[in-house]
Parts: sequence; structure tokens; C-alpha cells
Amino acid sequence: MPRLPIPGEDSGTWGDILNEYLSVSHNADGSLKSSAVSDSGATGPEGPQGPAGPQGPAGDDGADGQDGADGAPGATGNDGADGQNAYFYTVYSNSSDGTGFSATYLNQTYIGTLSTDTVYNQAGLEALDKSSYQWLRIKGEDAPTDHGDLDGLADDDHTQYHNDTRGDARYTQRSNDLSDLNDNTTARSNLGLGSAATSDIGDFATAAQGTTADSAVQPGDLSTVATSGSYDDLADKPNLTNNVLGNGTINTVVALTQAEYDGLTPDANTLYIITEA
Repeated sequence: MPRLPIPGEDSGTWGDILNEYLSVSHNADGSLKSSAVSDSGATGPEGPQGPAGPQGPAGDDGADGQDGADGAPGATGNDGADGQNAYFYTVYSNSSDGTGFSATYLNQTYIGTLSTDTVYNQAGLEALDKSSYQWLRIKGEDAPTDHGDLDGLADDDHTQYHNDTRGDARYTQRSNDLSDLNDNTTARSNLGLGSAATSDIGDFATAAQGTTADSAVQPGDLSTVATSGSYDDLADKPNLTNNVLGNGTINTVVALTQAEYDGLTPDANTLYIITEA
């Protein structure tokens, strides 16, 4: 709203404030505006500004300004307290709550563990209360010692094993081929068995004997004289009409020792047989 300048204030803007005030009722050339004059006379100047009214309600908060630059690092803090050593201990018991525990392992069922900053020797560990430890089972349940106590004995979950049904389907049933059990000959015939089925095991050659037999001379490979023993069956019999020295006739057969033979002059018609000395 146009107003008059305030003495002692409005430094530097005094003229502008006054001109704004005068322009309400004056033209630029200084004459009064027609609107400024009424039947009742000219409008007087505006009175002085009244006292300030009460403060209005606070406006909405403005947008946040930009973050300022990071401040300088603070001073280094004091060193923290030294850490404590940690020790891990184990004890053993046959009870789930640690009753009767020992620091020596003797195949017990449960293990008790303790983590602490206190140093203990074996006696010190065993002097602690059992509740000082966390207890955990380390051995499984004992297995049954009797076959009948096993679970699932009647389960048919291993089809590679034969039960009665699978056995009957795979193998010859006694009721089909051995119905005449009182007649062994008929039973063997039903199964296609020969006389070997009734022979003692000792009647058959062992594997070692069979190997020897395979490499032995067979009867068909022998000459007739080997099985007859007859001189007449001997092939390439010696011809006594021809002596060893020529084609002369043998007239005499003489048996003598080697020494006797060495001391004589052999006769072409005599066969000499050397005997033991």
C-alpha cells in the first residue's frame, strides 16, 4: 500500500516511496486526477501507518537445503580394552545330563563342551557342576543282537532275492516232476538224469585225473602187440638169418661175458649174446 516516507528510515528509497504515494491522486505532470476529486472535495493525504497487526500463522516449511561439506575427521579415540583368551574343554558321560562325567574319554555316549576364559586342568574340569557343560550324544543306539529284533524282516523290498512265488516261477517245482518220489527211477527219468545220478562221487575222475587223462596215450594210438602181448603181432621182427656183420647164415648162438667176447675172434656164422660179467 502507498505510504509516506518515515523519517530516519527508508534510506535510499525515500523518493520512490513518496512518488508512489503521490501517484495515487496526481498525474505525472503534477495535476490532480479527476478521480481524486469528489463532490465533497479533494481526498486528503493518507494518514500515518497504524501499529502492526498480530503475527499471522507460520507458513509451510521450505525445501531442505543442500548438504554441507564433510567436517574434518575427529580426534582418534582411546584404545579399547585387551580381548580375553577363550578356552574350549570337553568331558564325557554315559548320561544325557552329564551325571558321573569324566574328563577322560572311555567310550562314553555323551560329550559335554565348555567355552570359557578360565584355565582348567583335568581335576578342575571334573570339579565343575555338570550343568556347566552343553551335552550332546556322540554314539548311536546299540544295534539289535538278535536277528528277530530287526525291523522290516517281512518286507519284500529286495526283488533280487527269491521268495516262494519268484522261486516257483523260476525253478522246476517238485510237485510237477518229482511226483513219484517213491520210485527213484521214475523221478530221475522225469528230470532227464542218467545213471551217473546214482553213482558215488568216487566213481568219477577228479579234475587232476582228467587233465592227466587228456595228455595220456590213448589205446587207439598203441600197436596191437601192446595189448595182445603176442610175439607174432610184433612189427619189424629181427631176421636171424642175417647177422649183424653181413648176410651170412647164423649157425650158432653163444652166450658169453664181455671179457670172454673181448678175448676171441668173432666167427661170422655165430651170434654172440653178451651176458652180465
